[in-house]
Amino acid sequence: MHASKNVLTKVRIISLGEIVTPNFENTFKAFMYTIMQKDLALKPHDIIPKLKQALAVLMQEDEHGNSILNDFKVGKITEQLFINKAIAAVKTNLGVELLGEEFKAAWRAGCPTYANFKDRLAAAIMFNAEPQQKMVLISFTNPIDMEHLREELEKNALSFNIDPETGSLTKIGGMDLYLTYETKKSKAQLITEVIQNLGASKVEPTSATTFAEVSMVSTATPEILYIKGVNQIEDLALAQDFATTSAAVESAADVCSVKTIIWEHSKQPLEDLLNSEAKVYHLEPAKL
Repeated sequence: MHASKNVLTKVRIISLGEIVTPNFENTFKAFMYTIMQKDLALKPHDIIPKLKQALAVLMQEDEHGNSILNDFKVGKITEQLFINKAIAAVKTNLGVELLGEEFKAAWRAGCPTYANFKDRLAAAIMFNAEPQQKMVLISFTNPIDMEHLREELEKNALSFNIDPETGSLTKIGGMDLYLTYETKKSKAQLITEVIQNLGASKVEPTSATTFAEVSMVSTATPEILYIKGVNQIEDLALAQDFATTSAAVESAADVCSVKTIIWEHSKQPLEDLLNSEAKVYHLEPAKL
């Protein structure tokens, strides 16, 4: 007996950043160039360590594990407040005060153009277009990056849907997109909610604290896998921030009985990964 073509059999969940991957080095260089233009006395060897300190302020966690950047990504603070705090950090460390538009231009320098991500996006759209298959995008990013992405989609005539009230992207090429800053959830909370909505798990809360204390009863019908990319991030602060978020997401997926595919960008195109019998890892939360 064959399944109806309307019944999902394969679901893949992937971070939008694995497809539309920012280049942090370009962002750093743009900030350095902008600062040098503002203060001609400053040279690269003066700027680099102090600029790193300024950007580290945005990622520094408080006693509750929150940071300015992550608060921006989960919608706890507005874009304007984030920009103001970032400009203040640059001024404190370098003595240079950037204008809001100067900050945004430097920040967006790390956002990729369509040429950079078109093959990965096309592979994801093709997978999603097949009967009984679904690609779900989750994004732990911010409105500045998403504004740039929307412009790239518009310039290249890519289809997308937006929320009429917020103006935020909700679909790209027919694929559902969930944003942490719109849902006011962490990436781990967001993937858990997405999995539940797909009908893969039923939650029976036993405590009001953490994901690890939530009992998940699997009622899975489709094969749901989370795709985790392996990225080379040279900046230690960024690498640590990425690793912490990634570990929490893998743990949340595992608690929901969803396994993880490890994807090495440099060794395998996304299209090949999606068309292959990928090696799957079942990661125990206690090991992360």
